[in-house]
Amino acid sequence: MTVNPPTKEEIDALFKQLKAKNSENRICFDCGSKNPTWSSVTYGVYLCMDCSAVHRGMGVHISFVRSTVLDSWSWDQLRTMKVGGNANAAAFWRQNGAGQMLSGGSAGDAKSKYTKRAAQQYKPHLAELAEQDLLKSSDKRVHVGVVEPATSAPSDDFFEREELAHSPSTQS
Repeated sequence: MTVNPPTKEEIDALFKQLKAKNSENRICFDCGSKNPTWSSVTYGVYLCMDCSAVHRGMGVHISFVRSTVLDSWSWDQLRTMKVGGNANAAAFWRQNGAGQMLSGGSAGDAKSKYTKRAAQQYKPHLAELAEQDLLKSSDKRVHVGVVEPATSAPSDDFFEREELAHSPSTQS
């Protein structure tokens, strides 16, 4: 069965659901900055722009980075983000003796974090979770389910504020 690639609207909706479902996905996995707009597909974690640059510098053989806002995604990549997420990655790191690697640090610390044994074990674990999720899907698309709107304080998203401020409906 051939499935069309996800549309921009489907990608945006899925990331909105994944961030609403788990508050840890609303902070950078590496440094804790709010409202990350990038991710490591390799590890299924959310990153800020600065940390995404560090990941990009490590090379795609360590971490493949995509923008959650600007880039196109495949269903398989979106599925990795669905079954991954910051909370699942952090739990795995802790269970495998690498909890000390979860606090923010320098670029050197990041490279060490993602080349450690726990990180290398997490990649096949994440792939297995994605495979299990795919087997549950009748149409090979990614479904998160109904998500209640987030009841937390409004996000401090610079781009969202700028878009609203400059949209034709708000200008007189």
